[in-house]
Amino acid sequence: MTNYYQGTVGRLHHDVPHKNAGRKVADWRYFYSDLHKGNRHSFAPVVVSLHVKDGQASFTASSDSLPFDLQHTDINVLYGLVSEALEEQAQVLTGTTWEDWLEISVTGETISGGEERISHRPLIAGDLNIRVMRLKRGIHPHTGETMTVNSNGVAVPFPTPTRLEEDPDAGGSIRMTTPRETSYIPATAENIAALQRIIERMEQLRAGLSDILSHENVGDSPNIGEDSLDLLPSP
Repeated sequence: MTNYYQGTVGRLHHDVPHKNAGRKVADWRYFYSDLHKGNRHSFAPVVVSLHVKDGQASFTASSDSLPFDLQHTDINVLYGLVSEALEEQAQVLTGTTWEDWLEISVTGETISGGEERISHRPLIAGDLNIRVMRLKRGIHPHTGETMTVNSNGVAVPFPTPTRLEEDPDAGGSIRMTTPRETSYIPATAENIAALQRIIERMEQLRAGLSDILSHENVGDSPNIGEDSLDLLPSP
């Protein structure tokens, strides 16, 4: 079969520029053979628009298939930049072995500043949130960089883990943090099962604390007691 793409993964085609389209001057399409769709021909649309600032005209190419917009004063140079960028994207997406991974984010507001603040702000446990999301992970076939695929189907650098950090804008005696701890693990059956057990344990913790701290148990008592602490992990 004739190699339609002549040694490349795909080819960028440009249509006749729009004469009455205002700032939009052209539509380009990057055609490629999608390995994930049985080598069927697919295309990525690119919109080219004209911008004038301080008397200087430039062209901008935008596409959901590009990691960022590309701009140049020469539309022919811009065409080459777009073609190169989309060709690299296609090579990464089709030439990378993608693995299923999990992103685990733990968030929740925490405060300190004395017991007098309890009556004015929610307790820490009420803001705790755990989110688990699937994502792809692979190694760039040319650079060796770790990559992932975003919601637009674009290959981008794989995110790095984050730790709980103090809010740099916090001040005064009330110290606030922006807790967001993010980690990444392979989406193996063992890891998924372990996460499920953690979530189930948290549900048990929530139900137990709700019962112990209910009005029926503590509403008429002089103190809460130590039973609720038995449900929490040791410091």
